[in-house]
This record gives sequence, structure tokens and C-alpha cells, in this order.
Amino acid sequence: MKFLFEVTDFNSLDHFVPVAAEALRKDHFVTFLFKDCSVDATDARVKYLNWFTRFETLQLDDLKVRLVDSVFTFLSRLFFGRRFSRCGFLDVRLKLLVRVSKLLFLYRGLRHIKFDCAISGWGDPSSFAMTLALSRRKPIVALPHGYPCLKNSVFNKEVARILEETGSLPDFSLRNNFDCYVVATERNRSQLVSWNVRPEKVEVWGNARFSPNWVETLLTFLPEFNDSRLVGHQQVVLFLLPAPTSNFKHAALRSLLINLARLPIILVLKTHTRMSSQIDIIPAEIMTLQNVVLASETSTTRLIESSHTVVNFATGTAIDALHIGRRLIFAKYLSDNAYSWEDCPSIETASSEEECLSLVVDTSWNLEPSLHRDYLDQEVFAEGRVQNPPLHYVTRLVEIATAGRS
Repeated sequence: MKFLFEVTDFNSLDHFVPVAAEALRKDHFVTFLFKDCSVDATDARVKYLNWFTRFETLQLDDLKVRLVDSVFTFLSRLFFGRRFSRCGFLDVRLKLLVRVSKLLFLYRGLRHIKFDCAISGWGDPSSFAMTLALSRRKPIVALPHGYPCLKNSVFNKEVARILEETGSLPDFSLRNNFDCYVVATERNRSQLVSWNVRPEKVEVWGNARFSPNWVETLLTFLPEFNDSRLVGHQQVVLFLLPAPTSNFKHAALRSLLINLARLPIILVLKTHTRMSSQIDIIPAEIMTLQNVVLASETSTTRLIESSHTVVNFATGTAIDALHIGRRLIFAKYLSDNAYSWEDCPSIETASSEEECLSLVVDTSWNLEPSLHRDYLDQEVFAEGRVQNPPLHYVTRLVEIATAGRS
């Protein structure tokens, strides 16, 4: 089988690689098609896949002439722009986008790319790669990235705005055009169904990226994190900063960071998926301190391994701490959102700044693996139904590709 992965951002790449690696081990062909992406073939994950002879990378911009890009962008705005956002007929508009693009020979530059199934991440199937697959009547599958730890539906300002303006939750019904929309847990499935994705389209496959075997593999090739300040007897505390769109309390976050920096620790700050623009939420007065390290470019998984304690509330990658055996503190009070972290007995929950600082200073407690086995079964292993998520992903993808477009 030949699988085409549409890679549009760092997060999608992070989630696709364990699936692609498993497919390659099973002697399938894998193509990564990069589009407007800040990562490319120089990324450590891509270099790992390059060891497989049946893997290739392509840049979409290299395959299209500028006119094609401009025409497709115009058609996308015509059929899915704000002007027609409330007129309905989403399926019809998608079919028109595919048909007109094909009639105008927009896909000609990609005619040499052969595949049996196309795979995307978050988003709807109106992208260039997904419409290319639809024009060939090839099955398309969505593998949304990350560990979705949120439990409430209205979790940021954008969702709240949609609810206020329309009186309903976001409409994801266009995603029913995927042959399969994959999620990690039954909780995620219920949320998507409430957002108008048909139940039969949403499948629970567990989480390939956060399966323990893949985390172990990841640590064998990720670049090392070297900083002289981490050498010594001081506790290294990693703080995972939230995404700018997260619904968090800015003042409380800044206060916590200032007071953590005053402790006798090494405080490592990781910005969300390499977004340097988040520096503005870090108090300027702590950036000059010798015990504060800003680690924007280093992998979160590697930083977790290099730390003793992880403080988090909104970043899904923190689940790696459970696999690697690092203390994990859930700073619950920094957001009004509900997170699954509170369901894990081995994660310490801080309901105030004082409690969070106390948990960091108290080095007598450690992570107890036996306390989070049930949690991982639910969040990573599809409630215990999937023993090896990457293998299960590939098995289902092969089945879907074999069945063809529904």
C-alpha cells in the first residue's frame, strides 16, 4: 500500500511519524507532502524515517506553479469563504471545489504521485492534497494531532464566540467527507459527534504518538538537550507554557512563573510547539536570572527526560512524563477548563499557587506507575482495547485503503 500524509505543521508531523514508521516496517510506501510547513526534511523525526527506503518527502510548493496556487486559493475562498459561511450545502461546495479544480487541471503537477490513501490532520477535507485524493476517488483519513486532554466543549474564546453568535457548538459536518475521522478516546468521540460529525465516521484507535513504545523510540534519536546549568544537584523543573489560544489566567500564570524562579531550582520554560511569540507571556524580570532557561527549540519529550518535575495544565505532551517516570504537577487553578489530568491518581493537582510551589519544593513524593495504568488504558490504549496503537493505526489504514473510497 502507498500512503500520502499531508504535513502542514509541527504538531501533525509529530503525530504522523509513529504511524508512518510502523507502516514502513510493514513494507508499505509512505510519502510526506509538506505544505506551508515550518518543519521539513531536516527535522529529526523525518531523518529517522529516511532510514527506510520506501519513504519520501515532497514539497507541495515545488509541484505547483504559482498560478495554480492562486487559482486554488481563489476557489477555496469562493466556496468556503466567510461570505458563504452560513449558506449550508457544505458537501455540494466541496464537490464543486474538487470538480472545478480538476476541470482546470490544477492537479496536473501531482499526477506522478501514486497513493492508495491520503491522510490529513486537524481540519476539513478542502485542502489541496485532500481534494486531490477526492478527485481520484481515493479514501481520505483524518488523524488529528496531540493528546486532547480537554473535557469541556467551550474551551477557548473562538468556540465561545461561535456559541454566542450561532447558539450552537462548531459545525464539523464537512468532516463527514473523510472516510474515517480518528480520535484517541471515547470522550473525544463524543465531543466530535456533538459537533455534527456522524458517529459512524469517528473511530477510536488510541493514541499512536503517546504510546510508551514510541516514546522510548523517540528518545533514541531526538537531539540532546545540553545546558551547563542542568549539571548539579539542583532540582530541574520544566514548565510547559500553554498555547496562546488556551483559556488561561494570564496574571496567575505570570505570578507563578515569578515565584517559581525564586525557588532554589533550575526552571526550564518550554514555549508551545516552538512558538517564540509566547515570550511576551513570560515575565521579563525572570529572563535575566541564571536559574531560568528558555528552551523553545528543544523537543518537549527530551526536556521532560532532562527534568525532575514537570508543571503543566494545558499541554498534552505532558503525558510523556508518565512514560518517562517524571513527577507531574497539574496546575489546575491556571484555567477554568476541565482537563483529564485530574483523573490520574499519580498526577499531583495544585489548586492554588501556594499549593503548586509546595509540591515543587517537596521532593519526597515520586510518580507511582501503578496509579496511572488505568488512566493510560483509557487515554492511550482506547480503554484497553488496543495494545499497540501504531500497529492498530496501520492495520486500519490498510483495511480502509483496501476497501477504497466509500
